[in-house]
Amino acid sequence: MSQISVGMTKPEVIRILGTPHSSEGRQGSEKLWYLEDQGNWIHIYHFVELTDGKVVAYGLGKGDENRLMQPTAPNSSNNNGPGVAIPIK
Repeated sequence: MSQISVGMTKPEVIRILGTPHSSEGRQGSEKLWYLEDQGNWIHIYHFVELTDGKVVAYGLGKGDENRLMQPTAPNSSNNNGPGVAIPIK
């Protein structure tokens, strides 16, 4: 995952990480799921989220709780609330 960056295209991601274990999509957005086998029945999920064919987020986990995020400043004027993390775009 260290070679993936925001803005990459889907073919670039697949060239680097290979074919995803699974994928899901909806209305211009797609998630590619990669499964890392640690042995002893331990698996780590990684995802790459694409919008309009370009990476907008990536990270660990089977849910959005581990998205690679960019925190906002506390009490900023972006109406996201104090110290709320927003996805990197």
